[in-house]
Amino acid sequence: MLGPYGGWFPLPAGNAATIGRAAECDICLLHETVGRQHATLMRQGQSWFVADLGTAAGTYLNGVRLEAQTATPIASADLLRIGPWTFRVVLGAPAGGMLPETEEATTKHVRIGGVSSLGIHRLRVLSQCLQKLGAASGEEEMARLAIEAALEGSGYRRGAMLRPIESIDPGRHEVSVVASVRMGPMSERERRFGKAILEAAWNSAGSGRAAVLTPELVPVLPGAGEHEVSEPGSIVCAPVLLGQTLVSFLYLDARGYEGQIQSDAADFVEAVAGAYGLALANLRRQELDRRQQALAAELHAAREAQQFILPPARGEHGFLRYAMHMKPGLFVAGDLFETVLLPDGRVGVFLGDVAGHGAASAMLMATTQAYLNAELRDGQDPANAVDAVNQYLAGRSLGGRFVSLWLGMFSPSGTVEYVDAGHGHWLHVSRKRGIVATAPDPEGDIPLGIDASRRYSSRTLTLSSGDRIVAFSDGIVEQRRPGGSEFGIERLRNAVSTSTSADDDVAMIFAAVLAFAGTSTLADDATAASVEYL
Repeated sequence: MLGPYGGWFPLPAGNAATIGRAAECDICLLHETVGRQHATLMRQGQSWFVADLGTAAGTYLNGVRLEAQTATPIASADLLRIGPWTFRVVLGAPAGGMLPETEEATTKHVRIGGVSSLGIHRLRVLSQCLQKLGAASGEEEMARLAIEAALEGSGYRRGAMLRPIESIDPGRHEVSVVASVRMGPMSERERRFGKAILEAAWNSAGSGRAAVLTPELVPVLPGAGEHEVSEPGSIVCAPVLLGQTLVSFLYLDARGYEGQIQSDAADFVEAVAGAYGLALANLRRQELDRRQQALAAELHAAREAQQFILPPARGEHGFLRYAMHMKPGLFVAGDLFETVLLPDGRVGVFLGDVAGHGAASAMLMATTQAYLNAELRDGQDPANAVDAVNQYLAGRSLGGRFVSLWLGMFSPSGTVEYVDAGHGHWLHVSRKRGIVATAPDPEGDIPLGIDASRRYSSRTLTLSSGDRIVAFSDGIVEQRRPGGSEFGIERLRNAVSTSTSADDDVAMIFAAVLAFAGTSTLADDATAASVEYL
């Protein structure tokens, strides 16, 4: 990272981390332009996302300001800017490339700068380069076009575009090769020259000036004989900047052909590096737009599937009254809720959660809800209905997904026959005795879709007039506050402890969790439902 102080910031073992100037943040950046809780990093499956937490200064990814409270996918080599810091994203272990660690002792013999202005030929080459860069389809193609233009307008014979890698060792710099032109394996002598130039360019990247080989470099290199002497300017390395952030090096080499280097070569190489930087910024902006559009489309489709099959937010079935609220998070999961009025006067109520996120989880939620609805209407008792749904799901490829579920069959007498299939998130609230039962049961069943041979069992409890069953998804209890702690079951119990109705239960739960999170957007889908026995 670049900034007032830097280094590596490995993420914690969990699935989320906060960035801000508050001491309790996972990554603490002390600067007045950084919010107390500035941004959050989240992992969903194998993917990482970043979201700005509504700060005035904003959070930037690849030079683009992020929309507040909106999750944006991040990838390796992305540049994340917060205040005066710019982070380079590394997902997985970084790997070195053509030129490994530099030799600090040689860098004092490298000068920085160019020679003179561009000529007509170079203007034509640069103009054509800009046109080609604008039409290029990817970073590797753009890098190769920039190298070819730099070679044509300067007289250098071979070159490479190198991406810097921040090593865990502060004294070690490494690079990887994005693209090269006529740049084959380098001898040890060539590597010594190249590493010194690269180190000089790295140290002076903020100026945007190219580093050029000087005569003083050769004598200090061990084992360099007179026949190995290279002319001044036979190596040039120009930094490529994205704003103020170093993203690449344009490295050119003319050793063995030094006499063909044209005048003003270093200035021209700097100009090509600048053009490449502008084109790369535009490419990354387009890539960020595509990521956002793809994510938005998936979220929209998933949320449409959820809303289409949900029952009304409030309702009454004779002896029962219910209230329910589902709040979409940064990612759409697969929360499901349904009430089923049966011909014999009983009412089935179920709430569940599909593991995973996105449209696939939403479709699994819809399938589970429809199948269970049909089984209950066909007269199946709760345990048999859950068995049937489990066998259906487990017999298909769910991509590692499964469904936790709480199903209760309410009778007019106040008896509730229920099945808890690995869900565990529910409370029995008694008007007379407070919260008298919670789950999970010590011998609770596993979620649906894991084991087709599993047979589920039901249990019973009896409600008195005014008692309520409050069920909820893990998006509520697992919501984190700035600093990392979870909302948890005890805060939810406290939220409903003074409530007197189903409507109040749902309202108080969401008021408490939103106040705890300090934001109007939750990390995951959150659903709460309360069923009141009248």
